[in-house]
Amino acid sequence: TTPATSLVLLNEITDPYNVGAIIRSAAAFGASGVLIPAHNQSPVTGVVAKASAGTVFSIPIISINNENQTIMDLKKRGFWIYGLAGEGDHELPAEKFDAPAVFVVGSEGAGLRHKTREHCDILLRIPMTPRVESLNASVSAAVVLAAWATQHPEALA
Repeated sequence: TTPATSLVLLNEITDPYNVGAIIRSAAAFGASGVLIPAHNQSPVTGVVAKASAGTVFSIPIISINNENQTIMDLKKRGFWIYGLAGEGDHELPAEKFDAPAVFVVGSEGAGLRHKTREHCDILLRIPMTPRVESLNASVSAAVVLAAWATQHPEALA
């Protein structure tokens, strides 16, 4: 792995349209794969494939059994774990992505699970006007992946 390696880990994303849109953004911005938990998560279905505009077939989709164990294993391999959270203490675009990255995207309503949040190295916030409480999970993923890709244009080659 190099600093130009990124993965997206879905954390209880139950809307198949959001799953598909996140996969599409991951493929568009050069992520190396999408990690999808086997439980409490929308599986990859025809709806997901359609929402991904077919990119579900162009990026590795990895099914995982234990999300927190997967995070621990990735940390041992040198990945930094970024949880997307509105109350995060680090903010785009100032964050420097100097190591392989895993972006954890939380559920549409509750956000990141508490246990998952504890395993993140950094909680990352997207700056926005106070008129808006939060962004859709797939939009948040796209914004963060685009910011990562601007720092790693080689991933877009």
